[in-house]
Amino acid sequence: QQYYAAPVSRRVLSAAIDAVCVGAGLAGLAAVVVKIAGDTLQAMPKPLLIGPAVGTYAFFAVIYQLLFFTLNDATPGMRAARVAFCTFRENNPSRKAIRRRLISTALAACPLGLGLVWMLLDGDRLGWHDRMSRMYPRAY
Repeated sequence: QQYYAAPVSRRVLSAAIDAVCVGAGLAGLAAVVVKIAGDTLQAMPKPLLIGPAVGTYAFFAVIYQLLFFTLNDATPGMRAARVAFCTFRENNPSRKAIRRRLISTALAACPLGLGLVWMLLDGDRLGWHDRMSRMYPRAY
């Protein structure tokens, strides 16, 4: 069966826009934390802040995805890049199925992101998460 997956460039653009949105939210939170903590936070060594910042970013990214896939069918990045999910049977997936896709994406990212990068090597431009969830992003 032939799948008409969105080009990798559109998928990367979508992810980049969403990453900027999450980063902007995290920067706003960081500004509030710095204002409240004041000198206490500034006295900490900067390398010690990298781990919590990355963990907080990952947490915000998951919440961002869950929020948009619970209330909507796409994220702002997907809308800007004109990408939407489609099942392997060429149907629109349910919001519940899209939320379950987040688990597939997390599993594909676990082995150093190999499951996500796989779409560059796959003939159909599908990553492991696309095959596990039985849906893929399609350009419109």
